[in-house]
Amino acid sequence: MEPFNKNTQLAYGKARLWLGITNVGVMVLFAAFFITNLSLISVFYTQPASLNDTVFALLLWSLMIVAIQAPFDWIGGFFLPRRYEGKPVQLSVFFHHWLKAVLAYSSCSFLIGFFVYQGKIIDPFWGPFLCFSLTIIILTSLQFGLASILAPIKTLEVERFLPPSVPGRPVDIHWVETSELSFTGGISGWPGREIISMPVQWRKLFPETALFLMKLKRWGSIQSGARLNGLIVSVLYALVGFFVALTLTGGLVSIADFVLTVCWFTLWSFLGLLLLPYFNQQGVFYSDYWALKTLKQGPHQQEPETSVLQESIQAYTALQSDRTDRKGLLQAIFYPIPSEESRLNAIRKQSIAVPTDLPVLSTWHSARQFLYLSWAGLSMVNRSVHCNSGKPELWAFLPCD
Repeated sequence: MEPFNKNTQLAYGKARLWLGITNVGVMVLFAAFFITNLSLISVFYTQPASLNDTVFALLLWSLMIVAIQAPFDWIGGFFLPRRYEGKPVQLSVFFHHWLKAVLAYSSCSFLIGFFVYQGKIIDPFWGPFLCFSLTIIILTSLQFGLASILAPIKTLEVERFLPPSVPGRPVDIHWVETSELSFTGGISGWPGREIISMPVQWRKLFPETALFLMKLKRWGSIQSGARLNGLIVSVLYALVGFFVALTLTGGLVSIADFVLTVCWFTLWSFLGLLLLPYFNQQGVFYSDYWALKTLKQGPHQQEPETSVLQESIQAYTALQSDRTDRKGLLQAIFYPIPSEESRLNAIRKQSIAVPTDLPVLSTWHSARQFLYLSWAGLSMVNRSVHCNSGKPELWAFLPCD
């Protein structure tokens, strides 16, 4: 696993961006088509259905989504990596891993859908909303485990991390093995029970100074409250979205109502793709400044602090299949993690002050954490964006800073 050279990364980033735009566009149009052609919903029973009919309808819906998503999975998971990452993967091997991941994902989706739909037994509106909320809690708690089910992600070592001379509590870092170049791991679990996961390959690829800073930044996101901010925003956005979807549907009486709710929630998820990246970017900027300030306060490195941070950002960027030339509106909408240039310019210009208190708008990983949590409402775009289309390793752990 080697970092990209700049020309390859730029071309790969453009290809994946167009893949994501097309993939999300198709899913959004599919949802809108169902909403505006209500006669199609009759396929999924417009009256209360038996248990067998409910199971059949949910399986049919899952199969439809798999069929629509499959071409994009193959392009994003096989053809583009084979061309740009140089992966000598045989088609039969890819198909085996893809099929296993899709079966696992679809099985979880079926269980989630069945659980949320059965909430109508309590009340047509508040019952499904309650079940959706409980699913959010479960998904947040089991994120690391679900990621391991969807793809071959295995913990090799657990490190207890607490940087010297910095007040705070230690957090476990799980060093995991994966063959996916763009896998970054992340922070999972509820506040007070967080787990940091990082690819073990980074130990070989990154200088020790850059690796230390990456650990420090994730630990700092927990200690500063930036990760909590991000989790709150992503959970609230999901809850409001499902509330709106249920309101527009009028509650769940039949399985057709549930499909219509999923379509509305998919449109809400698409809106989140446009709105949430800004807050995510502020969280990244804050994380950079927090780390820089922490380095200045303690003897963690011998090099100038800004050089260490720049080294860390460059090392991270070299492993991502993102456009390196992103800026302006392109970055504002499609890239929750600012470009290397934007982050370094922000440090030089100090476009946000080095704060002692966490800015309200700084939400670590809120945009992509919402995409993961939107699984609770069976959103059709949560594995269709440019960074994770066709990559099961990134369906539960979308790339983060």
